[in-house]
Parts: sequence; structure tokens; C-alpha cells
Amino acid sequence: DLPGFLFPDAYPRVTLSVFWQGEHVFVGGADNGIYVVDASDPKEPKLVRHWIPEPIARIGQVQVIGSLLVATMAEESETILLDVSDPADPQEIPGGRFHAVDSMGKPVDAYFSNTTGGFIYFALKEGGGGMVVMDIHDPSKSKFAGEARSPDGNGGYVFLHEGFAFEGESGFATIYDVRDLGEISEVRRLYLKGDLDFATPLGNVVLLSVDEDAKKGQASAVVPWRGQPDATPPEVTWSWPPDGAEDLPLGTRIGVTFGEFVEPLSAFEGSVRVY
Repeated sequence: DLPGFLFPDAYPRVTLSVFWQGEHVFVGGADNGIYVVDASDPKEPKLVRHWIPEPIARIGQVQVIGSLLVATMAEESETILLDVSDPADPQEIPGGRFHAVDSMGKPVDAYFSNTTGGFIYFALKEGGGGMVVMDIHDPSKSKFAGEARSPDGNGGYVFLHEGFAFEGESGFATIYDVRDLGEISEVRRLYLKGDLDFATPLGNVVLLSVDEDAKKGQASAVVPWRGQPDATPPEVTWSWPPDGAEDLPLGTRIGVTFGEFVEPLSAFEGSVRVY
């Protein structure tokens, strides 16, 4: 149980995302801010910090790469970057509070996001769908990296796979080629009746899922998007802290992002080496 949680107040006072790293679970709690839970004993989780930004922001997606926490707002344009070297004492990174903007520098509202490769991919919410990409390789100096517009879309969630972005846009899902962020292009659209918010890439297929108004018995579907099985292994696309970083707190954790989902059971003691 988390303090302040209130349902059915659908967006302001509920848990909108969770992210598990090591012994801690980081919880995006909308207007309640961020909760840090010690889950070293999963049967007895303990709340160790309740962090509320000032001014209040509606925390939606929370992701943690190493000691960098990325919190993006639900149905708003703002992002907050935190240093969680000490999970119980999150610290805002100077310059790490910014707005997702389009190519003209105008703030744009997004629903949810995904962070990988040093970039945040925002699923646009109002005035059509598509995405905006922000570069956070330097968390204190974020900058616009690219955009793709979908006038008849309405963004839900976005996932990445080997240079392609998969976004549920309510009435359909779109696959975007994001290998060149300066020239993002639409590859194809996929359809499933209902509010199609999820398009999850798994090798050469996509799992489509709707969260409302589905045809009975058909809320999800597996759809091929490539003819051949995926034979390309996962590749590391970014690490935090960056290579060569100095004067780091002793509690600093090292995080990496990959160009695609990694099968959890393929990671075991000895399978990952850090130099």
C-alpha cells in the first residue's frame, strides 16, 4: 500500500508505472510523485522514500538506467531527470527538468515514453499522434533529436526494436524507421479493433493489444512484420554513467540499454562483464 493512492481517480492519484532495479522498485505515482520501495525481501516490501517534485508534476513513465532516473509526465510535455545513486535520496539533476518539444521548439504533450540509446521517445497525445525524440546523452542539456507526425493518430505506448519504433496510436499501430532520427519515416500500419495502445515487437512479429472496445475474444493478436526470423542478437546502445566518468558516488550503479528486448532467462551470473 502506498500513501495517497486513490482509485478510481484514474490519473491524478494512482500508480501509472513501476520499474524494478536490483533491490528497489521505483513507482510513478501521478500527482503523488515517485515512491521508492525496498524490495530486497519481496514478501516484505518497505517504502523508503516518497519524493514529490516542486511544482507538482503528473509522473507517468519511470525508467532507471544505472543511477539515472527518467520520469516523463502523463498527457503533459515535461520530463524530470534524477540522480538516484542513493535510491532513498533522489536528487534532481541541474538542467534535467525540460519539456519535450517539436522541431520548432514548441512543447508537445505525450502519453507515455520509452528511453533507450540515450534518447527518449515520446508517444504524442494531443493534436494527432506520432512521436518526438529528445536527446539526453547529456542529462543537463537535453535537446530535440527528431519527430514524426501522424495527424489521425493518438499516441499510447512506444517500444523499440533494432532501429524501429512501434507505437500504438489508438485506431491503429504504426511502425516507424528511426535509424536516422533526422528522417523518421512510417514503415507500415497495423490494425486491431478497439483502442489499440500497445504494439510490442518480439523478433519478427508484433503483439497488438487493445485496452478498450475490443471485439469479443480478440483483444490481442500476433502479427508478422518481417518475413524471416530475427537473427540479429541484442546490442548495447548506451550506458550510464558514460565511459570515462569520474568522481562518482560509491553507490553508483551501472546501467545499459539494448536495441531490443532481452530475454531475462538469458542473463545469468557471468553472462555480463563490465570493464
